[in-house]
Amino acid sequence: MFNTIDLILQQSMRGHLGSEMEITLVMEIMWIQIKMLTLILPIGGPGSGKTTLCQDLKVGSIPSLLEPYVKATDTFTYSCRDELYAEVRQNNGANKTRRILYDKFQEWIRGLQGKDIVAYLDSSNAQLGGRNHIIEQIKPDRVILINFRYPADI
Repeated sequence: MFNTIDLILQQSMRGHLGSEMEITLVMEIMWIQIKMLTLILPIGGPGSGKTTLCQDLKVGSIPSLLEPYVKATDTFTYSCRDELYAEVRQNNGANKTRRILYDKFQEWIRGLQGKDIVAYLDSSNAQLGGRNHIIEQIKPDRVILINFRYPADI
């Protein structure tokens, strides 16, 4: 499965290579050579598995769902805003807490240089506006949304 950039490259190569198999092989080689920043945004309530997913990725344990996109050799980092909020809020008012969290988020983004996989855990991931803000700030090459929420009827 290829992202938008891959599909554009695939279409541009179609005139130069004969078969789908040749195109796929070239895409796999390009995939290995091009470093792309992948942003993972897990969505779900407390206890749904978001933090467990990130801990697994941190030690190189790749869930089958992510195998096409993530390699055990990828460099990985994650941030959990909700945990940080609880820690910072204990000794600060609401406005100061927001400023501190914003500064820490910006510092974390600056530290993403050279990373392959980034996951950001935040209760605002469930809201489209919150996700879009995170994507705009991080500017990843690819975004993977993982929905840990279950339909109401299950």
